[in-house]
Amino acid sequence: NSSNDELKAGIPGLNSSFGPFSAIGGGGGRTYGGVATGDGGSGGGGAGARNMAGGSSTAGQGNAGGSGSGSASGSGGGGAGQPGAQGTPSGGKGGDGVASAISGVTSYYAGGGGGGGDDPVAGGSGGLGGGGHGGDNSTSNNQTSGAAGTGGGGGACRGTAVAQTGSAGGSGIVIIRYAFPAPQLVRSAIIDDKNGGPVTVNTPVTYTVTFTEDMDAASVTATDFSNAGTATIMVQSVVETAPGVFTVRVTPTSVGTLQLQVPVGAVLTNPAGNPVNTRAAILDTAILNVVISTSPTGYVLDFTENFSGNSSGPNMTLVTSPDSPATSFNGAFTIASSPGSRIYLGTNKKDYSKADFIFEADVTIPNLTNAWSIPFIGMGKATAVVAENCYGEPLTIPHVLMLVRNDENRLIARDNSQTALASDFSLSNVPITVGTHRLRMSWIARTQIATFSIDLGNDGTYDFTFPVDGSNNGFNTTNSQLLLGGGNGVSFDNISILVQSPSSPLKITSIIKTGTTVNVGFEGVAGLTYDLNKSLSLNFTAPNIKSTTTLTGTTLGTLQDTNATEPAAFYRVEPR
Repeated sequence: NSSNDELKAGIPGLNSSFGPFSAIGGGGGRTYGGVATGDGGSGGGGAGARNMAGGSSTAGQGNAGGSGSGSASGSGGGGAGQPGAQGTPSGGKGGDGVASAISGVTSYYAGGGGGGGDDPVAGGSGGLGGGGHGGDNSTSNNQTSGAAGTGGGGGACRGTAVAQTGSAGGSGIVIIRYAFPAPQLVRSAIIDDKNGGPVTVNTPVTYTVTFTEDMDAASVTATDFSNAGTATIMVQSVVETAPGVFTVRVTPTSVGTLQLQVPVGAVLTNPAGNPVNTRAAILDTAILNVVISTSPTGYVLDFTENFSGNSSGPNMTLVTSPDSPATSFNGAFTIASSPGSRIYLGTNKKDYSKADFIFEADVTIPNLTNAWSIPFIGMGKATAVVAENCYGEPLTIPHVLMLVRNDENRLIARDNSQTALASDFSLSNVPITVGTHRLRMSWIARTQIATFSIDLGNDGTYDFTFPVDGSNNGFNTTNSQLLLGGGNGVSFDNISILVQSPSSPLKITSIIKTGTTVNVGFEGVAGLTYDLNKSLSLNFTAPNIKSTTTLTGTTLGTLQDTNATEPAAFYRVEPR
């Protein structure tokens, strides 16, 4: 039956391709007649008895089949991972394929087919990875072809009375692994909004951080940023504004330097889970100097407070009333969410009205519906009053206050008001939002005028401003404390108070009267502006300004009263 055997050669597997890549199908197993070559991606096994050589493999894609032996059983086909085994005496085992975990689970691919077994022995098993089983007992019993998409060689078959076809080779398989590049963050893609600085303590800095691709926003958080410089900072928010673009808001709370960085070990990933390489820190190219103040010349820092010591600090005291809500000082002055009353902090120092000052604080508003929140800032006597319509506010005379009506989108002023329901001034249509804003009160001691402002969103720009005249309120050196407070979830942080420098030199050098003109010579600070205030009774609280001058490039100046007709008068040179 050799002629029949020759017609029963195993069928080669089909080739597979993907773009420029081609995978050759496995070779068919040789039969007893031995005509089929059995070559392929992995070679088919050789027939037994006649010691026929196994099929050869395509270079780089598989292994040769096992050669026939003296046994009548066929040899196994080659696999991608190893060659086929000889049949002795049962059919030879097909060579195993190669293992890959590309699908997420380790699997074998391109296993060789087992050789057919001569009667009465079993055929060889297929190699791991889809190899077909050789026929048992010189028959097709239990015989299978190489699995499609495996590229394994077919097993040889032994045919006798009824010729049996050798196992077919499996079609080839191309395994493509796509290597997605990891997202990157280059130093030049960390950009601050201060154009290189400097920046003032407690002034927010907004960074734009741009990655090379879209990121998993949930993986980019405040903990992924820190300062490589010397200033202490708070990372207040991280918001994705476009795919791969984040706004990072940072506030320095001490002097030093600010250089934003993504520190070593930070885990920031793209949507596929590929991480940014943070084996080394990624530092901003710009280093900002953090200074005490870029405020007008002649001011010095009185104190700052960020409540990092879990208390009101050494410069302020909590002022309570019988209905005061609970408070906490865990990095901020936070007032509990219990409607019904408010509470506030007052400075220990009581003489702020005697000098110019700038008083600022961050306020975080949790809602826009509850009137019990109403944060406020101002100056007055820090004494709680138990009275109807007080609600824990500082209503003892004297006082000037700005209240933020978060429930009504307006700002109101209290000017020695006797009830918490009063509104001595109202500024409407203020788009107050939930979030953090910055409040400011500035004071000119000479005019006794307070100016209140709000920086909506705390972005460094004061959006709404109005003045309040405090000249007739009765402020003196014992009743002018700085105050801030509110209720129902409001919190305050980053308090800063700048006062007029007591060290600014000012000296009267001459007073000369000629007719009705008085010339006052003085020595001051270059760059400052000075007024000549006149009084007939040493009471300078009602300004009577006769002339003004700015010292430009010099410390010496002259002020003049051209209407000095009185027999006697008093003059005071006052810096603005």
